[in-house]
Amino acid sequence: MYYSLNIPKDNITLPFCYESVELIGDIILPMTQDLTANPNSGTILIDDAENLKIITYLNKTKNLYNDNSQKIKIDFIINEINFLTNKTNNEITNYLSNN
Repeated sequence: MYYSLNIPKDNITLPFCYESVELIGDIILPMTQDLTANPNSGTILIDDAENLKIITYLNKTKNLYNDNSQKIKIDFIINEINFLTNKTNNEITNYLSNN
């Protein structure tokens, strides 16, 4: 699952950059590494706490856009994250291979 979002540069602030780096380094990168290293494990990849952090960040990000098409992409990503929350690596791998 890969999405490219282009945030208008005038809307990017230094605190937003820090928050982005923190989210990527603390949550997204470890999840990606775990899923690629252990695609068939029974480990829960996204728990409720991580879901809350990711969804909160995405909702903040959505407010940076004036373009509805980008907001629709973010809503889709939010729905995907919600669907994949509390699923195992194996369930996520199967889902991604079929979609």
